Amino acid sequence: MEIFNPDLIFNLSKDITLKALDKDLIPVDKNDTVSTAQNIASFYNSISDCLFALGNNN
Repeated sequence: MEIFNPDLIFNLSKDITLKALDKDLIPVDKNDTVSTAQNIASFYNSISDCLFALGNNN
C-alpha cells in the first residue's frame, strides 16, 4: 500500500513550508531576497527529502 505519492509529497512539503514561514521558523531577510529564497528552498527540499525517505520505507 503506497501512502506517499509525488503529488502528496509536493503538497505536504508546500504546506509545511508555508506553515514554517507563518511561524517564523525560516529565516527571512526583506533586504536580501536571494538569501531568503535560498532558505525557503533549502527548507522545502529538506522536508521533501524526508517525506520521500518515509515513503520508501514502506
